[in-house]
Amino acid sequence: MTFRTKVLAFSLTIGTLAAVLATLVGVNVHLIVRDNERLGQVLKINANIRSAEALASEILLSGGERPHRQWRLLSESLSRDLSGLQTLPFATPGLIEELDTRLQSMDRAFRRLSSLANEDNPLARGILASRIRANKDALVSRVAALETEVRAEQVHNYSITVAANLVVIGCLLFLAIAHHVVMRRFLSGAWNDLEQAIHGIANGELSDPISSDRRDEIGEMLAALDGMREGLHTKIQAEDAARRSAEELSRTKSRFIASVSHELRTPLMSLLGLTELADRREKFEDIKRDLKGARSAGRHLLDLINQILDFSKIEADQLDLSCVPFQPASMIEVIESVFAAQASEKGLVLKLTAPAQPVPALMGDPQRLSQVLFNLVGNAIKFTDSGTVTVEYRVDPLASGMRRFRIDVIDTGPGIPEHAGERIFDDFSQLSTPGNKDKVGTGLGLAIAARLVRLMGGRIGLEREAGPGTGNGAHFFVSVDLPAAPAQEAWAAADAPRRPAGPLRILMADDIETNRMIVREILATEGHHVDEAENGLACLEMLRDMPAYDVVLMDINMPVMDGIEATRAIRHSTAAWSNLPVVGLTANAFQEQVAVYLDAGMTACVSKPVAWAELLATLAEVTDNGSAMHPVPVTPDVPVEEPPLVDETRLDEMLRILGEDRVGGLIAGSTEALRESVRKTLTEVDDPRRLASALHGLRGIAANLAFARLADRALALEKRCATGGVDAAALDGLPRLLEESVAASHRWLERRLVA
Repeated sequence: MTFRTKVLAFSLTIGTLAAVLATLVGVNVHLIVRDNERLGQVLKINANIRSAEALASEILLSGGERPHRQWRLLSESLSRDLSGLQTLPFATPGLIEELDTRLQSMDRAFRRLSSLANEDNPLARGILASRIRANKDALVSRVAALETEVRAEQVHNYSITVAANLVVIGCLLFLAIAHHVVMRRFLSGAWNDLEQAIHGIANGELSDPISSDRRDEIGEMLAALDGMREGLHTKIQAEDAARRSAEELSRTKSRFIASVSHELRTPLMSLLGLTELADRREKFEDIKRDLKGARSAGRHLLDLINQILDFSKIEADQLDLSCVPFQPASMIEVIESVFAAQASEKGLVLKLTAPAQPVPALMGDPQRLSQVLFNLVGNAIKFTDSGTVTVEYRVDPLASGMRRFRIDVIDTGPGIPEHAGERIFDDFSQLSTPGNKDKVGTGLGLAIAARLVRLMGGRIGLEREAGPGTGNGAHFFVSVDLPAAPAQEAWAAADAPRRPAGPLRILMADDIETNRMIVREILATEGHHVDEAENGLACLEMLRDMPAYDVVLMDINMPVMDGIEATRAIRHSTAAWSNLPVVGLTANAFQEQVAVYLDAGMTACVSKPVAWAELLATLAEVTDNGSAMHPVPVTPDVPVEEPPLVDETRLDEMLRILGEDRVGGLIAGSTEALRESVRKTLTEVDDPRRLASALHGLRGIAANLAFARLADRALALEKRCATGGVDAAALDGLPRLLEESVAASHRWLERRLVA
């Protein structure tokens, strides 16, 4: 029974009993009123009868008409009252008939007495008066007896009424007490249960469940409150865990920042120190040794930066995996060749254990797999002071047609403590023990490796039991399910750098003559013909005049009409050349900007300074199938140390492609163009828009000539133009920096000619 039904049933019961008691009280009141009416009726009859004697005396003494009239009225009233005595239970018909007879006798006597009022007959009048008196006394006696019985009945009924009222009052008191007790049990108990539950939740007592044996609505409310308590308890526990995790992550990131700062400063100091030493050396062998050390420090620094960038890409879900054919054996052999010297320097044996049977080629991302294995093998060598580092691999077929590529890296180093095995793949996690504090890295290597393997749908882990003969070392494994590659002939050629299938006729639009000259010379060595346009409008005019081009190379920032407007005009044209591939060449090749260029209709984008292999591959892509390419990966704008005056790697590439004479002539011929560009830049200091355009052109020429520091300085000043302007003092160093760059390029060329 529900709580509401209980309360309703009890209230109805109380109401019914109260109605019965009210009826009983009404009956008692009715009896009292009836008895009072009966007594009044008898007393009235008694008083009227007694008045009859007085009227008779008046008639005898004075006579007159008034007493006779009063008697007639009194006689009629007595006759009615005697008839009313029939309602009395103890007034028998015989008694009423007797009373009526005596009243009639009195009436006849009064009438006779009235007729003798004027006669002198005292005897008759006395006899009539005696008769009236006798009848009056008889009536009084009978009415007195009735009065006694009425009063006795009244007393009896009153006693019953008093007793009944006492009973009613007692019952009402009992009902009130019962109602209070029962309602207290129902309502107060329910209220107390609810109040206790709510106070417990309000006071934070969420671990203790709210229990109740009730089966009514209050029980349902308590159950709902218990569910809310459980939900709050779970939520608070989750929030506490998240808070503790965030605090731990914050502490871990702080340790990571401190570690990264140390890790970055170490190779930077090496680079700066060794280059400073090389600048002071006179012997070629000393310079070569210093530069070798600087190159090693630079590679280490690049590795650290790549780790941070890879982690950022994975965090932002922007890391794309390739799917190309590769040979597992070749990948493992590369790892062996890379780390063999490092292992030998520490007196370690790097052992490669290959399967007995040749393994098939697979489809996957060999670069990212190599990155994972480089990390595992590098850690094994770094933390192992003596013994062996073993790399085992195998490829097993699966029922689904896939191949399971598993690699095990086993070392004889100090091993991984059991308590650290669960968190060693966490972000920023570093394993620091008294014996390896000097070997702790950024805490990102294994985290990146784990995320890369998970992106491939594979598993990476730590085997608790090391392999045979490995002492107490660590045993890491990587397992990835990959599809088999097609026949080797189908993909062997795909690994070679792509180039256009034949000579191309190319239209290049760029407002910087030096840029056009460099691209023209490079592409000419590949057998391509390049026509030049100074801006987007000139490009459109040349397309209308000589439409037989295979591809358009389009700079972005140009006067008269920029590359975006020109590309839109090409796409909106109704001419046949509206579908020509358009490749953007720009120094603004950040992801957001590339998206704008592609939306304008460009087929692909190549960032400046141009990587020539990338440009040739892009030309091959857009001219072979005519379809739009995905935007090229863009390196984020990461703050680094000030670049060198000249990028010797890029100059070496130009030397390889063009030869010594043409490179020397290119540098000499472009120097004056650079000086003119610097002079133009200095004259535009009062116009931020035109200054930014001049700096953009200066940056393009400097980047193509491999004047790295000048290009970097121009880029920084161009950005300042967009955010607030540049004063003349900030431009004063450009002429000196240009001359230093020219001198550095000459020194580079002299060293190459001597070599």
